[in-house]
Amino acid sequence: MKVTAVIVTYANRFYLLEQVLQACVEGKVNDIVVVDNNSAPESKAQLRHFTEKQKHIHVIWNVDNLGSAKAYQQGMQKAKTLGNDFIWLLDD
Repeated sequence: MKVTAVIVTYANRFYLLEQVLQACVEGKVNDIVVVDNNSAPESKAQLRHFTEKQKHIHVIWNVDNLGSAKAYQQGMQKAKTLGNDFIWLLDD
């Protein structure tokens, strides 16, 4: 069973996002798609730093906060291209 996790984040929430990312990495999730819905500059920098170490994390950088429904749609579209069996929609 291959799994892609889709996670939407915004504002200054990296401290929450990091916990979910770490659980996905430790849980052997095959791919992770993070949709950054125009988060705070500090959170963006922390996410960039975290993802540099992880080849299976894909980030969609939104210039504006498009809302969770649109962001999850973006994440699911990317997840479908990765060819895994399941897509998990997770909250940061």
